[in-house]
Amino acid sequence: MSPNLKLEIAAICLIHITAIVLSVACLTVFYIKTRRDDPSANAFMMMLSAMILWMVFKIFKTVAPEVTLRWIFILGYYACTCMVEVSFVAFGYAMSRGTPLPKKSRGWIYALPVLQFSWILTNPYHKLFYSHYDFYGDSFGPLFYAHMLIEYAYFGVGIFYCRQRFNHAFSGKSRAVSWLVSTAILVPLVLNFLYITKVLHALTLIAQIPVIFDITPIVFTWSTLLFMHATFNHDLFSLTPLMRHEITHHVSLPIALLDRRFRIGYTNEAFQALPGSAADRVALLDALPERSRGASEVSYEETTTEASFFIYCKKIRTLTGVQHLVTVRNISHYKGIQADILASQQDIEEKNRCIEKTIAHLKELSKGSARKFVARELHDIIGHSLVTAIKLLEVARIYGHRDTAHGLPALGHAITALNSGLTGIKAVPGSQKDAPRVSGEELKRSIEETIAQTRHTGLEVTLNFHGMIYLLEPALHTALARTSTELITNCLKHAGASRLFLSVTIRESHAQLLAVDNGKGAASLTRGNGLLGMEERLRVLNGSARFSTEDGFMARIVIPRQGGAASAPETHCLPLLPQGNTSADG
Repeated sequence: MSPNLKLEIAAICLIHITAIVLSVACLTVFYIKTRRDDPSANAFMMMLSAMILWMVFKIFKTVAPEVTLRWIFILGYYACTCMVEVSFVAFGYAMSRGTPLPKKSRGWIYALPVLQFSWILTNPYHKLFYSHYDFYGDSFGPLFYAHMLIEYAYFGVGIFYCRQRFNHAFSGKSRAVSWLVSTAILVPLVLNFLYITKVLHALTLIAQIPVIFDITPIVFTWSTLLFMHATFNHDLFSLTPLMRHEITHHVSLPIALLDRRFRIGYTNEAFQALPGSAADRVALLDALPERSRGASEVSYEETTTEASFFIYCKKIRTLTGVQHLVTVRNISHYKGIQADILASQQDIEEKNRCIEKTIAHLKELSKGSARKFVARELHDIIGHSLVTAIKLLEVARIYGHRDTAHGLPALGHAITALNSGLTGIKAVPGSQKDAPRVSGEELKRSIEETIAQTRHTGLEVTLNFHGMIYLLEPALHTALARTSTELITNCLKHAGASRLFLSVTIRESHAQLLAVDNGKGAASLTRGNGLLGMEERLRVLNGSARFSTEDGFMARIVIPRQGGAASAPETHCLPLLPQGNTSADG
């Protein structure tokens, strides 16, 4: 063996082994730092793995002791080059589009590398890839150049897709950096072209360099290092595992990582700042092994002498085995809010019991027409107060734990609604004969107070009022106020509406009340206590009511005024218009 050949073999082995070590290190770091569900990262790791095997087979080919083994390693060498070209296209496409290659085109893209490898595999029969081949040297045939042309085309497609991704990733940064990274793959391709066209041989002879061999995979390794440097500086991939400390150590949520035996391996600053000593923080997680047995996720509350906590644990699988990711939330503040809500609910329940006792007592005292009058008044006043309070309690229940800015005010409004009902009960008059007349402005104010309570439930009520200058008879004032309240209550209870329009018109001859909502309507109207009481109240005043359930609920009330009955509109009840299948009153 000549000294030059020994030097060439030693140089090939030494340089390629160095490149392999660097590539394996890059592959390991890349595998640890990237997510498994990133298609571009998976394609990049496949390409880098193929490059490593390419260099391994290159070394084996160089030191093979006989021609048969040398041919086997050459087959592995070219199998890896075919794998590199197809994985580079997959990598570029995934980088640009964020998805793997489409299934319908994947077969065509893989077919050409398979055809290329078949040319090499069958070369002993057709001599078109290697026109001459023996233990000491070889020369290329036409299929070799066809193979290289296809390989360059694949790399060109991959570079095109990579360039699209880099244009977006490096927008606003130096154009030189963008071009350097996106064209880094061109360097080994150019050197490969110079090698197969013998230009590199001529240059080495001119420079009097005694050793010449294909350095394409070695330069490819340095291009890979340049690309990985850009990746970790410009977030070209989704990096997670090794970045855990940098990402989680400064977040406000307490985080701990436990091994499969629930021993703490990592905690961030927020966890270390939890109330109590280090032993207290460890004891906080003592119940985890029992609670998470057989479950991949578990959450529970834990109370210590210092505070109350909500603990969430998820089992995860990593390179080092099963681990448990634990987050801890201090919920002491929410517990205090919950206690306030419960106390307010108990207060409301106590008021409800008082109201129910009052209603029961008043029912016992009511007899004859007085009984009906009081019952009707109580139904209108208490019905509205209770419905409003229930709606507000529902708001408090929904927002109480999550949004105190909505939950606590809703409780206050519910208490106000109930207190308003109690005040209304005390104000129920026994007779209206000697009561003074009431202005239309006072009636409007009374209806607006009822609407103000209702708005906190989410129902939007619009009032249109005409005739504030008139003085109303006490019975007419009461009838309009109670009827408005009953219509609002029915809308809350049954309509499922978000908007209600109320129109009150006072004239010298009559008063008119119109109510229209955007609720679900009903196929037929079922008169409950509310509507029956309303009709009875109107009948006493020679008034009329018309109800419609088409496209929501509509009510038109007309009441003649004293001395103006002759000029009042027609007062007979019109037929009902059916729609839907829901009762309009209960």
